Amino acid sequence: MSIVTVNDLTVSFGNHLVINNLNFSINQGDFLVVIGENGVGKTTLVRSLLGFIKPQKGKIIINSTNKDWLCSPVSQY
Repeated sequence: MSIVTVNDLTVSFGNHLVINNLNFSINQGDFLVVIGENGVGKTTLVRSLLGFIKPQKGKIIINSTNKDWLCSPVSQY
C-alpha cells in the first residue's frame, strides 16, 4: 500500500528548474534515502512534501489525500 505518491512533480525558482517531472511512491514499511550533491533539490523536495513550497506542476498524495491544499506561499529563507 502506497503511503506517499509523487506524480510529475516540477518545482522551479524563477528560471531555475530544481525538480523536473519527478515520480515515485513510498509503500508502508519502505525506507527512503535522498542523497545528492549540494544544490540538486533535496531540501526543495522535502519542503514540497511538507507543503511549504507550491510546485508548478504535479501531485503529491499522502495517505490517499491529494495535498494541493497544503501548498500555500511561504516566505523563502
